[in-house]
Amino acid sequence: MYSALLVFAFCQATQPQRLVLVRGGQGDSDFRYWAVEDTTLDSQFPDENFGRDGLLSGGPGKTILIRFGDLERVIGRHRKVTSARLILHLELGDNPQLRSIERVLASWSEGPGRHGRTRRMDKKPSKDGKKTTGPLWSATWKHRHAGDGAIGWSGSGARGGNDALPFAATASVTGNDLIIDGLQEEVQKMADRWFDNFGLALRFANDVDFDSSDAQGNRPRLEVQVETADPVKGPDLCVTTIETSAGTKSEWPREGEQVTYTGHIKNVGDVAAPTFGVQWTIGERTSAMEQRTEVLSPGKETFVSVALPYHARLQDHRISPLMLRIEPNGADATSSNNALSIDRNAIPVAIQGDEAQARQLGFSCAEDLVQSQLRFVNETLFSQSRFSF
Repeated sequence: MYSALLVFAFCQATQPQRLVLVRGGQGDSDFRYWAVEDTTLDSQFPDENFGRDGLLSGGPGKTILIRFGDLERVIGRHRKVTSARLILHLELGDNPQLRSIERVLASWSEGPGRHGRTRRMDKKPSKDGKKTTGPLWSATWKHRHAGDGAIGWSGSGARGGNDALPFAATASVTGNDLIIDGLQEEVQKMADRWFDNFGLALRFANDVDFDSSDAQGNRPRLEVQVETADPVKGPDLCVTTIETSAGTKSEWPREGEQVTYTGHIKNVGDVAAPTFGVQWTIGERTSAMEQRTEVLSPGKETFVSVALPYHARLQDHRISPLMLRIEPNGADATSSNNALSIDRNAIPVAIQGDEAQARQLGFSCAEDLVQSQLRFVNETLFSQSRFSF
């Protein structure tokens, strides 16, 4: 299976320099591009989710969220984004007046809801007898993740200081298309740092409706121009793996038993790496950044650990991620390998990588290549497959 993954995950490097990303559109020679999610947050329906609606509705009291994922693969390693623009097709309203475009800073999920439909899952009582706040893990005006254990925005409608960060862009209208240009810096960040890619928030001054990624046609598209860039040399800190003590004994942990997770941090560059900060994210709770003072020479690694109680109820991988993230205090050749996320209750599986092949494909080490491919499988292929729930 490992060799097969190498065939389909990196064909994009040979494709033309202009990429048009749209749900169901051209991807590479093996797979179409699917990794788009979008939704409307509506203050008039604060507990409703509209993630699978055919329209994206903008205007006062509304926020449009849209995210293009899988950028790490389709843009590829050692490629520079020289221009990027988002194109939305107007269905209702006139002369869209874009008030702001912002980079979303926290995770959210599209969800299954539509306008004019009340689904049983929206109103299903939780285990404590209270009504849920929308489909599990879906985005609403009040919550970025609704359902049992709902997680709210820092400000309703993703308008809090910890929800989104404005940036400069230009907007123009050609025919029925709204063109938002000047997104290259943000798209580059999303491609380089998959763990910070939570998409964009759009706010409009007037009432307008655009075709969504669930529309029959004229879906939102991200047009990206790229060029080949020389590999960056120097120090390169990488989170290569996270080991867990769970499942290493003859019996699975008991409820509440402490499980230790150990992250491996390695300098896979060619010169000594600077000091760095370490941060764990447990579910949706992020710890303070801890500064590490060791300086890692090329090939040297260090370890950080965290102990957490085992809970059998954490069976949904969406609500039980564990991420280790590092922030180098200086030069770092590759930022995409600065974080690694696992499912807390997953069974550890060992995969043997090929170091020479990884380097040939533009990766800093075999672990980096394997983790990149697993992200593509888990977050893109499986989420779009008939085996997904």
